[in-house]
Amino acid sequence: MIVQPDWWRNDLLKTARKLEARYRQKRWAPRSLQSFEKELFIGFFVIRKLFESKQVDKTLQGRHVSVTAYTINDAIKGALTKRDHLAIFDAGKGQRQPFTIFKLCHQFIHSFVFFPFIPVHTPTGVFFSSNDHLEKHQVYYMRLLDVLQIYWSVGKNTWYDLNFEQDERGVLVTLPES
Repeated sequence: MIVQPDWWRNDLLKTARKLEARYRQKRWAPRSLQSFEKELFIGFFVIRKLFESKQVDKTLQGRHVSVTAYTINDAIKGALTKRDHLAIFDAGKGQRQPFTIFKLCHQFIHSFVFFPFIPVHTPTGVFFSSNDHLEKHQVYYMRLLDVLQIYWSVGKNTWYDLNFEQDERGVLVTLPES
């Protein structure tokens, strides 16, 4: 049970700010990756606890977000700890699937595969696995932009459409000031 939801929401907003800064990060040491992973998992756990404690606005409870599901290649099943994570599925054959925010939190927290997608030093998203009957057959991809939008919206307890800009450096995310 969450007694003071504002404290949890404020921590979630701080985590969103940290993730926003990741778009500008150029060097990714193992410690950076570990911190990034921790920020994502703890944030989704906080959101799930807010949902379970009925501390989330009804408009967010029914909100769906889209992830892309990829079927794991039969030839590589069981080798999910392989260093070349992108080889475990056919990147050209993803299917968009809607998840409620609560279901997304559950899937993410209980996933058995997690790896960030960081082309050219800028994180664009994360891959994670399913935790249901498909767990050995699918991985999901979610844009980091969508993660930020969820964290900020739940932190503010209302849906926010965030502004994303693109320039020569790539995608830039700017969270509101307050």
